[in-house]
Amino acid sequence: MGTKNKPSVKANLLTTFHAVGQGLFCSNHICFIKEKKVIPFSFIYDCGNRWNSRLLERRMRHFWNVHEYLANGERLIDLFVLSHFHEDHYKGLDYLLKERNGRIDVAIIPYLTWMEKLLILLEEYSEESLGNSETVEIVNEYLLTNEWIKKKANLLIYLGKRWNEEGKREEENEKEQEGKAKDVEPLEEIKLSEIWKSLLSSEEKVEENVYMVRGFWSAYISDSGRKLWEFLFFYPKLDRSIEGKIRKLKEEIKKLIKEKESVDRDVDRIIDNLDENLYKITVILKNEKGSKKVFLRFQLKGKEQKGKEFDIEFEKIKQKINENIPTGKRNETSIICYHSPTNMEEFGVTLQPVYDCYLNFTPVPEWRILFSRFPEVETIAQLYSGDVYAEQLLEIVEKLQSKGKYPFLTQVPHHGSYDSWKEKGKELVKVCKSSYWIITAGIKNTYGHPSPCVFKDISLQGKIPIWVDEQNHFQMRATIDFKV
Repeated sequence: MGTKNKPSVKANLLTTFHAVGQGLFCSNHICFIKEKKVIPFSFIYDCGNRWNSRLLERRMRHFWNVHEYLANGERLIDLFVLSHFHEDHYKGLDYLLKERNGRIDVAIIPYLTWMEKLLILLEEYSEESLGNSETVEIVNEYLLTNEWIKKKANLLIYLGKRWNEEGKREEENEKEQEGKAKDVEPLEEIKLSEIWKSLLSSEEKVEENVYMVRGFWSAYISDSGRKLWEFLFFYPKLDRSIEGKIRKLKEEIKKLIKEKESVDRDVDRIIDNLDENLYKITVILKNEKGSKKVFLRFQLKGKEQKGKEFDIEFEKIKQKINENIPTGKRNETSIICYHSPTNMEEFGVTLQPVYDCYLNFTPVPEWRILFSRFPEVETIAQLYSGDVYAEQLLEIVEKLQSKGKYPFLTQVPHHGSYDSWKEKGKELVKVCKSSYWIITAGIKNTYGHPSPCVFKDISLQGKIPIWVDEQNHFQMRATIDFKV
């Protein structure tokens, strides 16, 4: 009876996969309309590309032009999600915020241990990057620590993996998190940071305005008790064999530090707990006997040990890492995001979709597709996958669909990489109900992204692959009528 007296709400959705080439920049604008009042909400998943920074900057200027028009000049991005720390996914964030002096209300980024940061450092480091400088900050330092993004976001949430450091399954997972889903209400005042902050537990607090949750996060935009839009975030576990190798590698690096330095018992204990006690890792260049050597400087934090540092030859650490962790397994997981209007049957939500699509042909002539309008559909749920492997995404898809959450549009993981697709890609397309599959990759097909087998597997299931490159973007518009 109460719901009959509630005013109706409509929403206009604009989703854009921007033409940035080898990378990913996906933006969503949701304009809720209630009693002739428009309440804008903006959401970005990743913002980067590999090489063409000017192209990326043009796309970001276009984003801001649209954003300021829809948000009445407001320069606040309500929600930003970073899938993982590869530059083709984060490289544009700094410029995006500097361009119009923008800010982020809530940022969700992966939590990385010091060992995972070290793996990324090895992945992206080259001696040329040092130049003539005596010191170089760790690659991705401004994002790997929370200092830079903390200055730009009202609330920072770290999403940790579903397995802890000992490789045991986290008990506080999806079931418990769903029970305390975070609502944004009332609709007239969508400010995620203040509402989520009040609902996050003290155990999840790392420091002021910085929180840490494990493996799964759910959030809703609500109005007068009605859930209108849901966001689900998953951070899949690493391969268990890799988890074991990382634990082994951590112990070997700790031994290198202890062998290098004469440390007392207190410092020895601090080194054994580097995840808690490490302040920073810095790349430094030293002249030894007329030749230059590269070192990693481990700096500790804490009242007594802050400033204490240990220098270890980079080559020794690199050798240990190469012996334990294959190149392709050093940064292999991402935050997966599902978002959709929610409880459509319960609240009588109807869809009146209008879709626009600008795309190039696929590289395989038999599967060329060109269209400008989609048929009417029953859902506009979207699933973003970063650079995960197909088997990781398959696990999440099965979990979602078992709960009646069927994606309409899915981002093909890892730009259509053959290595990420080959094991379970065909099964993923068969199981997932999604009709449309977005591939974001450079037009030159660098790294073999996308692989022709991805187009083949998608097309043979009667589904549509869409390639977003430097010249062609994908845009989808939909109108949702939340009837009461």
